[in-house]
Amino acid sequence: MITEFYENESMTLRAMRKARLSWGNEIKSTRESDLVLMEKLVKSGDSHSASLRQAVVYFDLVATRGFWQQFSKYRVGVEMYSESTMHTLRKRTLERCDFSHNTTQDAINAVNVLISGSACIETIKSNLPEGFLQKRAIMASYQALRTMYIDRKNHKLGEWSIFLSEILQELAFPTLIRSDI
Repeated sequence: MITEFYENESMTLRAMRKARLSWGNEIKSTRESDLVLMEKLVKSGDSHSASLRQAVVYFDLVATRGFWQQFSKYRVGVEMYSESTMHTLRKRTLERCDFSHNTTQDAINAVNVLISGSACIETIKSNLPEGFLQKRAIMASYQALRTMYIDRKNHKLGEWSIFLSEILQELAFPTLIRSDI
């Protein structure tokens, strides 16, 4: 699902250190002491963990339309830019790789008939299966990712498990996202 990932770890640490007036102590601090401080701030509640809202990651994510419908619930601390279906749907015939494994070939063929015909873009979009994959560039704060993790860690839609697992693998400080601290 995640195709590219970028995190500015030093800015995350600077934001967190300012909360405890320790931002000039970079030389004395270690990754372990920084993590202990960040976990302490997170445990103190949202008002004390402002550094989670300032810690931002960027990534590209490929997911189904169904996933994006649920993902759009998270608007605070998240910005997205997506591929435009309106401008790209008519540019080529859709292939199997443009859809999740659950999408039937019959559904793909039906959309391709609309694309090659004279159907308007609204008709084509209305007939796109939920398994149509779309790529979005995402900017999200640690706080937003933590909220997603807490809300969706046991979700029925398997894409959430994959997404959350990949996020935890990519983050410099994954323990700050998990709800067990």
